[in-house]
Amino acid sequence: MSTQSVFRVPVQDASAAEQPVPDRPGRGVLEGAFVLLEALSRTDGAGLTALVQRSGLPKATVHRLLGQLVDLGAVVRDDAVGYRIGGSLRRLADPERPFQQLRNAAQPACAELAARTGAAVGIAVMRDSQMVSVGVVSGPRGIDPGSVASFPVDTAAGQVLLANDPALGSPPSRSEREWRRVRAAIRDRGVAVDQQEMTAGISCVAAPVRDGNGTVVASLAVIQIADSVPAGLAELVRRAADRTSLRLG
Repeated sequence: MSTQSVFRVPVQDASAAEQPVPDRPGRGVLEGAFVLLEALSRTDGAGLTALVQRSGLPKATVHRLLGQLVDLGAVVRDDAVGYRIGGSLRRLADPERPFQQLRNAAQPACAELAARTGAAVGIAVMRDSQMVSVGVVSGPRGIDPGSVASFPVDTAAGQVLLANDPALGSPPSRSEREWRRVRAAIRDRGVAVDQQEMTAGISCVAAPVRDGNGTVVASLAVIQIADSVPAGLAELVRRAADRTSLRLG
């Protein structure tokens, strides 16, 4: 998530943006900091005078806020360019950051399951209404991890996520009536199975991963080069997903 999309300050015209405006009564420190960060986000670096003009904040306020933001590491003072966004804030804005805890929680169970089955084991999440892979461990007979950088939402991995969030609707390949039946079965069994339904020669079994509040945040899926799902695999996947949920919670 970028600061540009969150901290945008409407400006009517260029001349208005150049005119400093006094602090409004009750202006919060956070509000002023956000305005200043928005001004910084639109440049690779700027001095105090330029930031006063771009933010519309009084010079004393900008100077004070810059000092506080530098102390926090959100802003860096650079002799060459003045002030710029600091590394700590850029790391917080990294779109992959929210998934790191999930990867860490899932890694032991995924690695063990991949070694035991020889298949690829992945973690999938919904992001911007699309399902994406946030981590894949491939066993000795598993498929190339790069080939599952994204999962079709119709696969077992996607069905688990859709089944546990009615707001997401049904998979494209299912009618609403059919999906109601499949969804109920997935929620009842705690696992979804895709036996070559989406890709010839590829089977997928997936189970939900839950956070500490019990909300489904991901699906843990085994992707095999196989015509059918081996007996007992669904239970192994459920256990791996439950183990990941415990670590995540």
